[in-house]
Amino acid sequence: MNSRTRALLEAPILPTLLRLGSPKVAVMLAQASVGLIETWFVGQLGNDALVLHSVGVALGFGLLFSVALPGGGRWLYNRMGGSGAALEEALS
Repeated sequence: MNSRTRALLEAPILPTLLRLGSPKVAVMLAQASVGLIETWFVGQLGNDALVLHSVGVALGFGLLFSVALPGGGRWLYNRMGGSGAALEEALS
């Protein structure tokens, strides 16, 4: 039997769990820290910058969907399970 497998089966539980779980805890702390730092940074930009970017993102995605769905809507709705009258109604 592999030594790593043997350690999982025979080693004390608490040190094994701490050793296996510590990288995931570190990643979760890093992600939470990044989220807090980004929130603080965006909060420092002020309302004008946030509104301008929100309008830009909304217009960009609106344009993207307005262009993409007429050509690829049937394929997309079909992949999502649409068929028959429901598919035709979604496309109208």
